[in-house]
Amino acid sequence: MNWLLSWMGSPRIASIAVISGTLLGSAALGTGFVLDDYFHRAILLDVEIFDGVEHSPFELFSFVDGDPAHTMRYIDAGMYPWWTSLDVKLALWRPVTALTHMLDYALWPNSPFLMHLHNLAWFALLLVIVCILYRRMLGPGVAAGIAMMCYAIDDARAMPIGWIANRNSLIEAAFGFTAIYLHIRWREEKRTPFALAALAVFTIGLFAKEGTIAATAYLLGYALFLDRGVILRRLATLVPYAAVIVVWRIIYRVQGFGVEGSDTYTDPLIAPFEFTRQLFQRLPVLFASQWTGMPCDGFILFGSWWWILGATLIGSGVCVLLFPLLRRDATARFFCTGMVLSLVPVCAAFPMDRLLSFSGLGAMGLLAQFIVGVRSRTIWSLNGVPRRAASMAVVALVLIHVVVAPFMLVGRIAGFGIIGAVTDQIAEGMPFDESDANKVAVVLDCPTSFVTVYSSIQRRLGGMPTPRCMYNLAPDTFFDTEIRITRTDDKTLVYEPREPYRWLLFRDYGHPMAVGDTVELENLRVEVLGVSVRGEPTRVSFRFKNSIDDPGYLWLEFNNTLIPSKEMFVRIHPPGIGQSVVMNPGA
Repeated sequence: MNWLLSWMGSPRIASIAVISGTLLGSAALGTGFVLDDYFHRAILLDVEIFDGVEHSPFELFSFVDGDPAHTMRYIDAGMYPWWTSLDVKLALWRPVTALTHMLDYALWPNSPFLMHLHNLAWFALLLVIVCILYRRMLGPGVAAGIAMMCYAIDDARAMPIGWIANRNSLIEAAFGFTAIYLHIRWREEKRTPFALAALAVFTIGLFAKEGTIAATAYLLGYALFLDRGVILRRLATLVPYAAVIVVWRIIYRVQGFGVEGSDTYTDPLIAPFEFTRQLFQRLPVLFASQWTGMPCDGFILFGSWWWILGATLIGSGVCVLLFPLLRRDATARFFCTGMVLSLVPVCAAFPMDRLLSFSGLGAMGLLAQFIVGVRSRTIWSLNGVPRRAASMAVVALVLIHVVVAPFMLVGRIAGFGIIGAVTDQIAEGMPFDESDANKVAVVLDCPTSFVTVYSSIQRRLGGMPTPRCMYNLAPDTFFDTEIRITRTDDKTLVYEPREPYRWLLFRDYGHPMAVGDTVELENLRVEVLGVSVRGEPTRVSFRFKNSIDDPGYLWLEFNNTLIPSKEMFVRIHPPGIGQSVVMNPGA
């Protein structure tokens, strides 16, 4: 331990951190296109995904534009689930990031390797800025070295590095941290060009990704605890940033972008009460993930009160450990303020480790200060907690953030690549041929619509035969659930799943469904026959335009095996009139 910490005090540690993080991140270079990458490819290569809806290259992150006619067109084509609310909007405006993707497709449109290398270049730039900022705040020495290295190898960076479509997280952090650094230079050196540069960089960051607003958490922390002068004048230095945010927000809304009606993304200004509820659930989960290294990505699927309670207890324990440091060190209070408050805006999205770029800056700074403080015995008594316990905490934190983190980083990047390879196999192996181009495919039991949606996009991009639309009738539970399917007449199937339909992206609980609600599509009519107490459908009727036995329908079963293969979708015959089948029995 002593050797490891002393090594991190090397004068070359910044270069080592940048090189180490970049080399670990290079595991992404063998990853191909994954999920939203195909959506972006369709837009940038001008391949029509479904008739009737077009996207500008600057709308790469606009998935539902809020136009009910467009939304219904996507539902009718099977791209969005049948229960999608016509009031939903998921339209994010990130023109600066879009320009970087447009550059990719202008120079190397068919090379995922070079696109991932582009991501890696942004990551390397981000690490350079992080190292400069840590050295500015912590000075040369062991603490700065620990912070640099821990940030560089943190596995929370895995998705932004390994996913071309998530480059925006690297870009926003690079611009946000640069703005923080320039602001500090302005305040300490009293040179106006630094102030103007900080504002310019911050503005560009906002147009790269809205999460850049989290940088203001550190600006506030600096004004409160490190800046000099009368407190009101220190706080007044934040007014220009507030003005930029207001103007950016107005432009954002005037352009027609924003999020509404989704249970996973919430606009604090449009739905403040819903955002507040989610804030108290999501912030502890993100905070605990930041310190324990346990991914929070599964919270959207498995999250419950026990997860939130456990995260709250972990967060409380971290606060107890850090309290003596915060009480005596203004820089620690700066890092803590930035860490905690930067989590507030990202709580507008469902918890994922990729949202920890900004909070990681403060967390790793505090971690470094805590380790150095305990090892040097400047902090040995933690509100009655024996020094032995503090030393054990140091060992645990070093194991998590120094020893285990790099393996997790590479593993999670590789895992993301595996997801891409599996989805490629599924798309290529779908049982369609040229004669199916004008038919309607109906999937009875796929646990998530994402599989059917991205498979359709991939096949169209690859010039493979694809039905004109593909419906997934099963609940979006992400895992197999038992479903009883009854054919009540020549045209109707009634679904009774063990688990109700879940909203996820395309609806919120402010728009519950009720018995008797109907959705009229071109090829079928959906009617809700039963709902849960939260308004989730539990019994649904699907009445098709033609007889279920009509050869214009392709009936598919999702063959979910432990070992993914190309044959994960197989053709089946629907049940006869009056018959019932149970899909995924015992799941």
